[in-house]
Amino acid sequence: MTFKRMVIEGPNFGNVMETVLDQDENGDYLVRIGHSPDPDDAFMFHAMTNGKFETPGYKFVHELQDIETLNHRAMKQELEVSAVSIHAFPEISKHYSLMNCGASMGEGYGPMVVCKSGVSMEEAKNSVIAVPGLKTSAYLGLRLAWGEVNVAVVPFDEIIPRILDGTYLSGLIIHEGQLTYVEHDLDVLIDVGKWWNSITDNYPMPLGGNVVRKDLGEKMMKDITLYTKMSIEYAIKNPDEALEFAKKWGRGIDDDTNKKFVSMYVNDRTIDYRQDGRDSIKMFLQEGQKINGHVTEWKESLVDKDIPMFQRMRNVFALRNVRTDEACLALCNGFLSESALLRHEVAYVLGQMQNKVAIPKLIEVLSDEQEHVMVRHEAAEALGAIGDYSVIPVLQEYLGHELPEISESCEVAIDLLDWTKSKEYDVIDC
Repeated sequence: MTFKRMVIEGPNFGNVMETVLDQDENGDYLVRIGHSPDPDDAFMFHAMTNGKFETPGYKFVHELQDIETLNHRAMKQELEVSAVSIHAFPEISKHYSLMNCGASMGEGYGPMVVCKSGVSMEEAKNSVIAVPGLKTSAYLGLRLAWGEVNVAVVPFDEIIPRILDGTYLSGLIIHEGQLTYVEHDLDVLIDVGKWWNSITDNYPMPLGGNVVRKDLGEKMMKDITLYTKMSIEYAIKNPDEALEFAKKWGRGIDDDTNKKFVSMYVNDRTIDYRQDGRDSIKMFLQEGQKINGHVTEWKESLVDKDIPMFQRMRNVFALRNVRTDEACLALCNGFLSESALLRHEVAYVLGQMQNKVAIPKLIEVLSDEQEHVMVRHEAAEALGAIGDYSVIPVLQEYLGHELPEISESCEVAIDLLDWTKSKEYDVIDC
C-alpha cells in the first residue's frame, strides 16, 4: 500500500520532519497518540499499547481523553497523532492529515437522541438537548437532521444519567450508550446514523477518524500510519485478546455488549474507508459548511433592532454552536447592539467558546468606562475563561477599580485562569 492511499486528506505534508520530537533512553522517538477511553478505540490500539509488534525507532505514549477534548487539543496541535471527530477535521486540516485507517462509521446505526417514554420529538426539539460536544460528528449530524436546537454540552457518559434524573428531557448518545440505553427503558426519537443513510446513497455516517500531524514529515507520517493500520489488523485477527483489553474501557458492559459495540465500529472499513466512505465524508462536511453559511446572517441580526430579541438571542447561541473563528468574530459584532442585555449575553457566550480571537474585543469592552457595568463584568470573566495568561496584566490593572463589579470580576478571572491551566491528563505509557 502506498502512502497516498493511507492518508486521504491534507496532501501538503512536508518531505522532512519540521519538528523535533523527544527521544527515550534508546533513542526512539516519543509519539503521543490521543484516543477515547471507550471499547472501540481500545480495541484498535490494543496491539500498539501492549507491544504486540515491533515499532523500530518509535515509542508510543497513549493519552486517553473524551473525543471533544481531543478535538480541541488537535486545534492547538498538541498531539502528534489523535482520534478526532470528522466534524472537527476542516479546522485542523492545515496541520493534520486524515489517515485512511481508523474510521468509525455508522452503517444502519449511529448516534441517537433518546428520552424517557412519553416525550415527543417536538418537545425534545423545544427543550435543551444534552450533547457530548459541539465539535462531535454526532452534533453536526443532529443539526443537519433537526436544524438549530438548544443544547448543553454534557460528558458523554453522563448524558443517560442526566436524562434519568430529569435534568434534560433528551440527550444525544454515542459510544456504548447506543446499546445500553435499552437497559434504562429509554425511547429513541431519531437514530442520526440511519437518518444519514436514508438521505444519501446509503452512505455510512462518518463519525471519527485518526489524524497525524504534518510537521512530522512524510517518512514519520507514513511509519505511524502503517503502525496504526497494523494495530487495527492485529486486533481484527486476534479478537478475543483485543476484546478482553477493550472491555476495561466499557464502563461495566458485559462481554456480549462489548463484542457487539466493537464490531459496530471496528471492521474492514476501519482498515480502509473505501470509496463510498470517502464520498460520505466529503458530503457530510459539505452539508456542514452549508449550515455555517448562516454566520453572516446571524452576525447582522445581532444589531438589527427590527428583529425580535428572542430571535437575536437564539442567533447568539447558534453562533456559539458553530465554534469557528468566523463565528466568534461575528459574535463580537454583537457588542455594537443597543441592548445591554444582548451585549452581556455575547460576553458570556464568548467565555464559553474559549476562543482567543475574542480577546482584543473583550479587553476593549472591559476597558470602556462608558459600557454597562454588567457587560464589563462578564467580559472580565470571559477573559479568565479563555485561559490565556497574556491577559493577566489587563485584569490586574482593574483589580483596584472603584466599582466592585469590575474589581471582583477581574479577581475571579485571574483565579479562573489558574484553574483552566491546572487540569491534568490521564496518560498510559505503553
